[in-house]
Amino acid sequence: AETFKNMHLEGLPPMVNAEEHEESRARLNELIDKHRPQVIFTHSPDDCHPDHYGLARCLDTLLKERRQRGEHIELLLWEPGAACPVTGYCPDVFIELNEADVEAKQKAIDVYVSQFSPGHMTGYARTRAEAYGALAGVRFAEPFRRWRPINYAAWKGPDFASLLLNFNNAADVYRLP
Repeated sequence: AETFKNMHLEGLPPMVNAEEHEESRARLNELIDKHRPQVIFTHSPDDCHPDHYGLARCLDTLLKERRQRGEHIELLLWEPGAACPVTGYCPDVFIELNEADVEAKQKAIDVYVSQFSPGHMTGYARTRAEAYGALAGVRFAEPFRRWRPINYAAWKGPDFASLLLNFNNAADVYRLP
């Protein structure tokens, strides 16, 4: 569908512990240099699937290095999957989806027979897109959380009032062409 028409999907080596493997780091750097993205949509480092976690950690490391060189690439994290708890997941960016997007996502889910038993995920894409759409004030939406690197040396602990305020007021809804 149209929502992600400029998205690039590329083959990658296995991502388990990707941040520790030069081949994985080199391939991701090569792709970033080739496509010069302003935004990368990826998995959360809280994801329990080893490839998802590895990719997120590797991108975290690479983008920290690039930020030190003055580059800024926004990293948007999808909710944790692979049977991980999502109780701490607080999306602050929603991308509005249309009917065709939801159908395409369900078709993609349905082909992963190694991940899901046949029929187990029927209607999952629609149910999820409607639930997140309700949060975003649209019919269907895909949730993301902005990646915010923590400067641990300067961190004094959470300011809970500020965190609550940000959670309640920081959601952006994007309607893409």
